[in-house]
Amino acid sequence: GRERKTVQGWVGYLQHSSLNYIYSSGHLSLGRGNPYFFNMNESLLLNPNFPPAEYVWWQHETQWFQYDWGFLMLNEMDLLERFLTFHRYGINNKNWRFGFTEAVMGTYKNWGSEEMGYIMPAAVLLETEENRGINANLMWLMDGMFKWVDWTFYSELLIDDFALDGKSPPQIAGSIGLGKIYKKVLFNIEYTHINRWTGNHCDSLKRWVEMDVPIGHSLGSDAHQLLFSSYMPFNNKLALKLFI
Repeated sequence: GRERKTVQGWVGYLQHSSLNYIYSSGHLSLGRGNPYFFNMNESLLLNPNFPPAEYVWWQHETQWFQYDWGFLMLNEMDLLERFLTFHRYGINNKNWRFGFTEAVMGTYKNWGSEEMGYIMPAAVLLETEENRGINANLMWLMDGMFKWVDWTFYSELLIDDFALDGKSPPQIAGSIGLGKIYKKVLFNIEYTHINRWTGNHCDSLKRWVEMDVPIGHSLGSDAHQLLFSSYMPFNNKLALKLFI
């Protein structure tokens, strides 16, 4: 948490608090925190390090299909409230998975039917944006992972905006990685590239940041990263992570 003030004795601030219901096919979580997308290191859409917000997150699986729905209330800016919502549709197999996510960030002063259309669990966000929604920042994410023996291959492609007329640069980001387990130690190499305007928006209230911290990959926009990492477990209670 964050230190709010210094006094004699103990000072505490509860920054994360959630109620979770887990059942055989998924879970429902609500409270205050920062739900994030998982890959071997850090997702391009939602990373685990941005400041906590009030949220609801529902995940349900049935055989090979997985569905995620989430809604986050972000901090207020310029007297306007902000929200972020996402839907992920995933196909899972024993050795591979693929997912497609729609996510939207929007602002409002008084919550109404236009805003409500975004958070419906079965809403198609592109259709909502085009036909009845507010001027929100819409993103698409495609993620995949494949495992073969001790090898793991994974990748993400984030599309913030793609100009069909070619008159503006595409706002996209991508990552690709390869991991291998050798004698119980995981070795991983990953390359990430984020274009200059990815996560930005003509309206500063809809930039993919929360309290000046990137909500997507912590690198922010206009960045490259070549990451070498390893995870070495010593026993059930002690492990070591190395990042270069």
